[in-house]
Amino acid sequence: MGGLVIYLHPASQPCRAVSIFLKLNDIEYEERIVNLMKGEHRQPAYKEINPHSLVPAMDDGGFKLNESHAILKYIIASRPCKEAWYPRDVQKRARVDALLDWHHSNTRRNTAGLVFNEVVAAFFGVQGDQHIAAVSHRGLQASLSTLENVMLAQADPADPAAPKFLDGSAEPTLADLCIACELTQLELMGPAGKEAILGDYKKVQAWQEAVRAACNPAFDQVHETVKGMAAQIAAAAAAKEDGEAGKEGETTSEGV
Repeated sequence: MGGLVIYLHPASQPCRAVSIFLKLNDIEYEERIVNLMKGEHRQPAYKEINPHSLVPAMDDGGFKLNESHAILKYIIASRPCKEAWYPRDVQKRARVDALLDWHHSNTRRNTAGLVFNEVVAAFFGVQGDQHIAAVSHRGLQASLSTLENVMLAQADPADPAAPKFLDGSAEPTLADLCIACELTQLELMGPAGKEAILGDYKKVQAWQEAVRAACNPAFDQVHETVKGMAAQIAAAAAAKEDGEAGKEGETTSEGV
């Protein structure tokens, strides 16, 4: 039997959460990149690991598991980890579970739907669904409002003594990590696009920076791929605009 193997792609938000968590807790594991662009997740060999053809997935000495939250909880149950991530106290743990469940139906679904259809699809030469993008945008605004006014109700960016993390926690939990990784995907929208979405949510911005600081250097290391993708998407968009401007200039010249 081998050790812990994690199958992932760093462009995936849930994969990044798992990777950061493993690094922060000094857990030995083998990382295997699944090339989503080449369709490796649909190949028979990978389907033996995860029949759903999604990342992340895990193989721990023959025990295979998918779904990032399940993987994180399994790692905590099977290896030494800092307790604050998923407290042993049954009520505190239940609150973390509630946040994780909320995340799946809110920040996860809406951020992924918006970012993919608004920018990522075009980058890979696929037609994005603007209806889904619009619905996801509205849903994300509602999710951010909930984070700002409910889950971060006790937070106060101007007060260093105030709780910094979700539900008044003094330290980040699995929920903080997973949701922060999700919202970091907004980097792909570019600075202006990200500001248009997050600009009104000062507590959310301060919280996200607090999670990043608490999880560094692992957080920044794992998100290098996102920064690279953001730069590529921006360059591709700029090139497209230049090309369209050039065509307009040619048309104008021909009409003179």
